[in-house]
Amino acid sequence: MACQIHWQTIILEHIILQIMGLDNLRKKDAAKGKKPKSNILKVNKYESPQMALNLIAHIMTSATDTAVDDEFLPFYKYSDNLSQKFYDEVMKYGELVEAANDDSKDFIDTHKASLGDDLKFEIALDAPTELERTNGKSSRIIAVGGGFSSGKSSFLNSLTGIGNILPTGIEPVSMINTFLNCSNNTNKLIVKGRNIKKNLVLLDKEVLDCIQHSSKSKVYVATVLDTLYIDIPSAGSPNHIDGLTFVDTPGYNNSEAANVENSTTDRDTAVKALSSADAIIWCIDIEAGTITQRDIEVLNDAIGDNEETSLLIVFTKMDKKPEGEVNDILERAAKTCEKSLIVQPVDIIACSCLGKVASAISFRAKRNGGQMSSVAFASIIDKLKKDMPPAKDFSYWQDSLYKYFDQTLTELDDKVNEFENERQKLVDAKDSSFRNANDEKEDRKELVETLEDMLITNYDEILDAASQYRDDVVKVVGEWVNSFEREAEWSNKVGFFSDASDLTRQANKSHKEYERFLKKDPPDYQYWKLEDRKEMLNIVKAMCQDQEESDKSNKEDVLNAYNKTVGGIKLLRKFKELVGKEKIESSQLLKSCYDHAVKELNRINAHLEGIQQNGENDIFSSIAADNTEQFLNCFSKGVDLTACNEQGFSPLTYIARCSNNTMMKFLINQDVDLTMKDKRGYNALETAAMYHCRDICEMLIDHDKSLVDESKPLAELAENDMFEKWIAKF
Repeated sequence: MACQIHWQTIILEHIILQIMGLDNLRKKDAAKGKKPKSNILKVNKYESPQMALNLIAHIMTSATDTAVDDEFLPFYKYSDNLSQKFYDEVMKYGELVEAANDDSKDFIDTHKASLGDDLKFEIALDAPTELERTNGKSSRIIAVGGGFSSGKSSFLNSLTGIGNILPTGIEPVSMINTFLNCSNNTNKLIVKGRNIKKNLVLLDKEVLDCIQHSSKSKVYVATVLDTLYIDIPSAGSPNHIDGLTFVDTPGYNNSEAANVENSTTDRDTAVKALSSADAIIWCIDIEAGTITQRDIEVLNDAIGDNEETSLLIVFTKMDKKPEGEVNDILERAAKTCEKSLIVQPVDIIACSCLGKVASAISFRAKRNGGQMSSVAFASIIDKLKKDMPPAKDFSYWQDSLYKYFDQTLTELDDKVNEFENERQKLVDAKDSSFRNANDEKEDRKELVETLEDMLITNYDEILDAASQYRDDVVKVVGEWVNSFEREAEWSNKVGFFSDASDLTRQANKSHKEYERFLKKDPPDYQYWKLEDRKEMLNIVKAMCQDQEESDKSNKEDVLNAYNKTVGGIKLLRKFKELVGKEKIESSQLLKSCYDHAVKELNRINAHLEGIQQNGENDIFSSIAADNTEQFLNCFSKGVDLTACNEQGFSPLTYIARCSNNTMMKFLINQDVDLTMKDKRGYNALETAAMYHCRDICEMLIDHDKSLVDESKPLAELAENDMFEKWIAKF
């Protein structure tokens, strides 16, 4: 805790030094004693370094004690633990797990983890953020983007009818994303902020003017703010902005460098907001003449792969161009968009933000067959809403949850079907393996029996038969040759054959073949000893046994694969039951968290609406009480410097009377008319002299020495001791 306090102290001191360093007195460019344009002085109180510092302290310490994220904490924890919960549930069926194949277990491990991650990162974290952005209402988000000084903030001020709440001007002003929630359920305009500790804090309207680049002490307020929210009443009928949330994004080309306040470039901040919105309104200063290449690049980056994005192009400050030139600009922009944009805008319009935006020049009106003419802005917004996705209410998040569960269930069914096909193949393989193994076993048995008969039982008889077979062949062939010879001899004698010479040739040929046969070496039938034959038979038997063991192993492998596949199918079906059960349970938990979050937001909003902010402060009471904060609050609404209290003092002379150096310095810096007389007929310097306020006298004279000449003799006034006159009353 001590380290944390020390760190906060260092940061606070750093901010103070930076703020005070910027608080230099204004240099005067006008002549001395220049009168203000109005007697009413209105100043943003946060131009005061002390007030800016007080605001920073308020943002960091006056946050609500409940955040929307807290209401979704049960669902976040559920999602974070879902993988372990599935594991614990599955392990209750240990026999199924043991019997299942590795593929099914890997599938379950992957999907139980991914399902939990999807619920956590896509719902548990996003739903509360979206709820807060839309103030707990069923709303759709439209991001308003564009370049620096493109009129985004003026456009939103005008469109929503909130006056000049969003700061505008020639300086880059938007630094952080500002969400404007329009709802007819909102009773009054409320400004809230999410600080860097992610807590919600109530702010006043003037804070918005502090969130800008290079603007004295005000710039440092952005160091402690993450997001701004403005709740806007949109009661009335018809009301085309009811149920919409607008996001005022930074000008993407404010600066190429990362902001010191949030370490992010304005371009990155803008693109992030644009890409997460349901629709985009892109503002372009009509003085630019068309949509630029940089506009195109940023829009295409923001749209990305989401080609369903609804887009509206708005040329602002239309009053600066004649109507004919406006039409030409819209024509050129349409051609550029058609050529270069990923998606085409629903319309390209031009409007003026002087007053409330009620109508605009529409390019689409001409394209649809008519002349380019003015159309009601309500109809343009309705056209934009038509192409937008539904609002992200509870049904959206419930559908998202169902999508993730249903995707898992579908993939489970696909995996089961895959295993079923594999199981059928294994059935065929198992049957074939068993059948082939049995057939081969019978063949091996027959082979062994035949070999045993040949090598052991009938070996001698077979060997004798082989020798006898040779002798018989020789005998038969010999008889056959003799027969040929007798036939040839007989033919020569009796002439029985018409061509005896041919028969003789055949007989001679046969005789020669017979003689060659006799000259061949007879087969060498080697006699093997009984022991050798038994050894050979045993070798064959062993080989057959090995093959039988191999076949048995193959049968077991096929059977095991079959059983594991069947086990995998059973395990996946059990996991499917668990997923279906969790689908219902998670939906109920999400509904409970969502309802509590909406209820909490409504409670916070009701509380904030009941807070009285910056009520009517009495400038004279503030001066008398030496309350600088209350004093500056008065100028937020405007102070009439000519108004006098019952004693006849004006605010300026009363400050001199009370000798408040800080307040006098504030008015001097605002270039007020220091010669102004009050009802008593005295100015500030004269009053200071009368009440012996030396510091005030020096401050006024140092600022404008001519005050001495324009005042009554100061020495005489100083001699007129007002205290003695006052005390004499008693």
